[in-house]
Amino acid sequence: MYASYPALFRFLLGTAWFLYASVGQAQTVDSSITRTVYDDGFYMVSDDQTLRFGGRIQTDFHWSTTQGGEWLIRRARMLATGYAFPHFRYMLSARFDRGEAELDQAFVESRHLPYVRVRAGQFKEPFSQSRLLSSLQLDLMERPMVVNALTPTSDIGLMAFGDVLGGSLEYAVGVFNGRPFNQPENNRAKDVVGRLVARPFAHRKAAASHLYVAISGASGLRNDSLDLVSFETHRGTAFYPHASVLQHDGRLTRLGADLEWLWSRYTLRAEWLRGQWSDVRHTQTNGQLEVAGFYITAGLMLTDDEKPRTTLLYPQHEFHPMQGEWGAWEVVLRYEQMTITNPLAERFTARDPYRTSAWTAGLNGYLTEHIKWSLVSQWATWTAQEHSVLTRIQVAF
Repeated sequence: MYASYPALFRFLLGTAWFLYASVGQAQTVDSSITRTVYDDGFYMVSDDQTLRFGGRIQTDFHWSTTQGGEWLIRRARMLATGYAFPHFRYMLSARFDRGEAELDQAFVESRHLPYVRVRAGQFKEPFSQSRLLSSLQLDLMERPMVVNALTPTSDIGLMAFGDVLGGSLEYAVGVFNGRPFNQPENNRAKDVVGRLVARPFAHRKAAASHLYVAISGASGLRNDSLDLVSFETHRGTAFYPHASVLQHDGRLTRLGADLEWLWSRYTLRAEWLRGQWSDVRHTQTNGQLEVAGFYITAGLMLTDDEKPRTTLLYPQHEFHPMQGEWGAWEVVLRYEQMTITNPLAERFTARDPYRTSAWTAGLNGYLTEHIKWSLVSQWATWTAQEHSVLTRIQVAF
């Protein structure tokens, strides 16, 4: 299983060295292009860097009333990123957290114009505020359940994105295979995905200038088992056990709307998502499956630190107890709800729609620029109930 590790390491290092050697000395990059949410906050290279290596390790302990406890490596990633030429950015990353080496993201990006960039390869679709956040920047340890159900980790495609009107409007539109992470295409159709983010009070100096509102949409054909869709709690407990017997051969339409407000010590995020699967089959019966849900997240910094939107939080005072310095600390609370409506439900259960909800509370400690500690407790309710406690030590380098 682990035999592929050395080969992938050699591939990563060899590719990175080739890119570095092809450029020679570091070249000046156009710094007039502003940062967007499509730039992974920790791994953005500076204006005079040609190549940079990075990575992250997230070591977790998960416990729940349904499954007990276990230690696990939630994420382990390595990457090389930089500029092959002044206006071409690249990223190549691998993941090692599923017991084997896998491609995570691999793309090349043109930055010739300040108002439009073009990216090709495997990367995140422009859909859902929570999905676009790096796992290093999550308010709580896991994304909301409806986000995991309706947004893929990464997909292969082509995307144009950028910002206009002095950063008041961000846009992205792309064409993707529409397949789960690291899986080949299985039909001729493609997913069209788009996202528009507005900053309505950008030119005001009040707190309202930090408000962002967005809409997202996606449409494409599928020919897959719904077992590939994630209907799980933070602990990994399945709350919709019927997905494995449902086959989808039709159109999947997704819609989303969200808002984001980060100002001073305060954080507020909210999002609504809906997905509609046409022509869902079980044996000889066809129907339509709909998943809809929302979440509201509120956070408060307990120290005099501000939480940035597109980069990691670097504490003003790093964790040095002997010197009376304790880093930056934050408390977070989230409520989420998801409803699954399926006309075939009477074949399995009288419960339709199938609803699950959860309260999640968390504490984040930003100990240094590279180390973060988190503690999360979730109370989830569906036809059953689950209480889970998760903790994580995160290292980014």
